[in-house]
Amino acid sequence: MSFMYKLSQLCLNHPYMRTRYDVEISGAENVPSTGGGIIAANHRSMQDLPLLTIGIDRQIHYVAKQELYKHSGAFGRIFEWYLNAVETIPLDKNSKNISSLKSCISSCRDYLDTGNLVGIFPEGERNQGIRMFPFEKLVEKLSKRCDVPVIPVGIWGSERQDFRSMMYVSVGKPLDWREGMTKKLENTIGCLVAELQVLDDIRSS
Repeated sequence: MSFMYKLSQLCLNHPYMRTRYDVEISGAENVPSTGGGIIAANHRSMQDLPLLTIGIDRQIHYVAKQELYKHSGAFGRIFEWYLNAVETIPLDKNSKNISSLKSCISSCRDYLDTGNLVGIFPEGERNQGIRMFPFEKLVEKLSKRCDVPVIPVGIWGSERQDFRSMMYVSVGKPLDWREGMTKKLENTIGCLVAELQVLDDIRSS
């Protein structure tokens, strides 16, 4: 685990998320304690990352869109430095140059082959609706090439801003690679999210 990732986990993410929000995490024991794996989750807000960080006690190397590295001014430079310090993996989805995708896949494989976790949001963008966007196939390709399990994660409520709002994370059992895994993963995460939504409705009624 990189120094900056651990520092963020202990001094920023845990204190901030646990103090400001009411966070409920289930199924964290489904994440293997060692070995490579892909954390695949639905994506509701930028707070998904600190939520996963406090729920999973291993470093996750997130695939992040290239635009996050290109903010202007002093803040942009500091944020870019931070993204590199916590070892994220850039991907330029808007580029017609295939080299960006190849570089991203190569970095992901390097982390997975050396027993690390890679975090991917298969929807490809944030989505606060009830229905998820169709999943992209990067997770399936990496799982097949690297022979690593995929750990499905459902997230609900992470877009909320009110003090002590409820946020939920549910970690499912690992999935091994199979033909057509993308649809299986989409259905699995969809079920996790639906269960969290029902739980949230019961809690708030």
